[in-house]
Amino acid sequence: MNEENVLSMYLRLITEYDYLDYTEEELMEDFAEILAMAVATLQLQGIMEDNNYDMDLGFDDELTMKEVYLLANAAVLVWLEPKVKSAEMLAAQLTSTDFTQFSNANRLNACIKLYSQCESRLNNLILDYDRTQKLAELREELE
Repeated sequence: MNEENVLSMYLRLITEYDYLDYTEEELMEDFAEILAMAVATLQLQGIMEDNNYDMDLGFDDELTMKEVYLLANAAVLVWLEPKVKSAEMLAAQLTSTDFTQFSNANRLNACIKLYSQCESRLNNLILDYDRTQKLAELREELE
């Protein structure tokens, strides 16, 4: 159930029309890889280390809505990363004149800015989640 919640929130955060042609099984199969990378990304940053995720079995424990939202945003970054890398490579071949004259060059710029904004939002969510977890631990110790 957790994976479906993360997938649902993830789909609301992105625009990927190719997913409309997928069956539910294909969608979950494709998303399982994205989710695994998102979990690994968060765990490398020291967040949600106790939530184990297996692509076949799912999560060990039930996720909170905060964790679902955090994972959905991390999944958006995983989804965006290859697009941004190719946009950055293409943008490196363009001149400043291209960005003032052609809308496609400006779309590349917008894609790169979107990635930066998503990354910033995810970092803020991580800080908020981490602060909440530490406060909960501190309250537990004080009781």
